[in-house]
Amino acid sequence: MNRKRIFLAVLLFGVCQINAQRKNSHFRIGMSYGFGSEFNNTDYTFTNHFYKAQLYYNLKKTENFAYDILVQPEINFGRHQLLNLYFVKPETPNFEEKRIEYMQLKNVYNLFLI
Repeated sequence: MNRKRIFLAVLLFGVCQINAQRKNSHFRIGMSYGFGSEFNNTDYTFTNHFYKAQLYYNLKKTENFAYDILVQPEINFGRHQLLNLYFVKPETPNFEEKRIEYMQLKNVYNLFLI
């Protein structure tokens, strides 16, 4: 998935939200983006950014409470690399192969449909 498609999806959600404000709807739509990385660490490096859509449906609203259903799909893009060769101990089975594998820069993708 490239950034242009994600931008278009965010734009579409914004247009839907603007139109939804003109009538009293039980639906609400939101979008969020975030990024992060680990603190200074000598053993590994990790960076992450994510996109999350939020879809709310209002079941019932009382004087003090609102009861909503929330569907929140999320996609994460991460990069990970082990920097410390000795992080994988010789006691670990196939430790030399694992060291070579873990020292490679990896792209990690996670999709959550909650």
